[in-house]
Amino acid sequence: MSVESVASQASSAGPTALQRLGCLTVPLRRFSPSNHIAELTRLLDPRSPRHFSVRSVGLSNCVWVASRPGNEEEGFTLKQVAAHRRFSGVPTDVESCDMLLSKFPSLLSDKRLAFPHSVIHLKAPDGEHVADLIVARQAPGVQLGHFLAELDLNRADDQQRLERVCSSVGELLADFHARYENPATGEATYHTDFHPSNVLYEPISGTLNIVDLTGMGSSGITDDVEKFARLIGSMAGERYAAAFRLRYIALAKPSPSQCRSARSSTRSTAASSCDGSLLYPLSSSNLSGAPRAAKFQRLSSLVVPATGFNPEKSLTTLAWLLSPGKKVVNPVVQRLAESTNAWLLSHSGHKECWILQQGSRSVADSCEELVRRCPQLLLDEHLSFPYCVIPLQVNMKETASLLVSRAPCSVTLQRYVTRLSCSSRVRQDKLNRIMQKAGHSLALLHHKFPCISAKEAIQDNGLRPGIILYDEDVDLVCFSDFVSEHMQSSREEVLFKHIASFAGYKAAQEFKRAYTLTSRRRSEKSSSESGLLGAFSCVTEISDSGSEAGSSDGGTEHRGSEQEAAACSLM
Repeated sequence: MSVESVASQASSAGPTALQRLGCLTVPLRRFSPSNHIAELTRLLDPRSPRHFSVRSVGLSNCVWVASRPGNEEEGFTLKQVAAHRRFSGVPTDVESCDMLLSKFPSLLSDKRLAFPHSVIHLKAPDGEHVADLIVARQAPGVQLGHFLAELDLNRADDQQRLERVCSSVGELLADFHARYENPATGEATYHTDFHPSNVLYEPISGTLNIVDLTGMGSSGITDDVEKFARLIGSMAGERYAAAFRLRYIALAKPSPSQCRSARSSTRSTAASSCDGSLLYPLSSSNLSGAPRAAKFQRLSSLVVPATGFNPEKSLTTLAWLLSPGKKVVNPVVQRLAESTNAWLLSHSGHKECWILQQGSRSVADSCEELVRRCPQLLLDEHLSFPYCVIPLQVNMKETASLLVSRAPCSVTLQRYVTRLSCSSRVRQDKLNRIMQKAGHSLALLHHKFPCISAKEAIQDNGLRPGIILYDEDVDLVCFSDFVSEHMQSSREEVLFKHIASFAGYKAAQEFKRAYTLTSRRRSEKSSSESGLLGAFSCVTEISDSGSEAGSSDGGTEHRGSEQEAAACSLM
């Protein structure tokens, strides 16, 4: 009987139970197959001219591979299991395999599974049945952990290679769950111990095999996806856990509730990963000088613990998600401002950075709708408006959204003012000029983009800027923080109070005067024209010269009465 014929005979002669190959008398001390090579060869393949060689695999010291010398890639996997039930209601591994074969006879013909086909009873010298030796075909390949150890994940080609393998594992598991669903309940039959050591990968052919299936279908254990994702993520990184998870979600049968919720929250990225290619196009990278995105994007989900999102814990994954084509050097994250769920992600050698803001799915949908109506929001250098979203998942359920925007620099106006070192008069004059520029720029943005103004907000909580960034080298003011929710007052008033808190009331007044004066001028100019601006229309070009806001030494218009300035509400 050849090595192949044992499995085929078991499949054809008795597909509803393990084939009983016979008994092997063993000493009472721990069983060692190397001491029973001749007997094992006779039971496994009596026509073999040479005895099998046996080697141990794994750390449990109860699993071995028996193969012919000179042909180590073809043979049997042997696993020692208990002969008797540990608890009355818990079947032995042999009983479980028999039940599974009676329910799913195709298990033995599935080329991607190394399901047991035979059993050898181990008996003590007095005839007592002390253990069983379950026999399965030897699957080709190496454990994923060993394959991973041979890779250099600092190299882009090895990163892409591992990502594709993990995506294929997700496809394999989704097919496994669908193929062997419980006919009575429609639920998947789980592996119950699905981790990288129980998946074999053959690099030359690219084939994958699932091994150690004796616990398949154990009651109450349904964590196949979570366990594999958690372990591959800890071994290699969240990028590879995401590739596995998204491929599984894209192909898994949508009847289980957790799969439905996960599928709905990752609809675009799951679909894009089905061809086995990279999850994200290289054009989505964002290094200095890279073109800005022309439309809103939805990237991969990021799995976070129940305790909440912490960018420090996912820094490597975030850097790759935002720049898959080019390496982000020494990424650093810092909170954008106190009491906000917003952070700056910057990297060495580049002034341009990313702003990460945590918000709800409704806010993400609002940002996407605004960009759809007015794509110019993503192209204006004075706006750091969200251009993509990363869904945040806890237990495969989307709990929040991480909105990402680009910014020309990583310095907030608050930090710039804090370290502004000039004499008192020079410092105040410089502050006044910057605040005038900020107020003027914000008024122009509200005229250019009515959808981000207080009067034209798309929803009650508004999508209006709450933080100012400043680049001294090019004298550029940029507005960010659009996703703070449930504001009790307008974001312009929040900005006024925010500026006053770190720059003083006088500087905040300069901001307010410049804003109101420019707003009034633009309103008068618009009313004198033909009124072509709709509620969500965009003006293609508006002059950004600082002369309209008045000079820093106080021009005639700028010195208008306090009553006139107060009458021009920031609302």
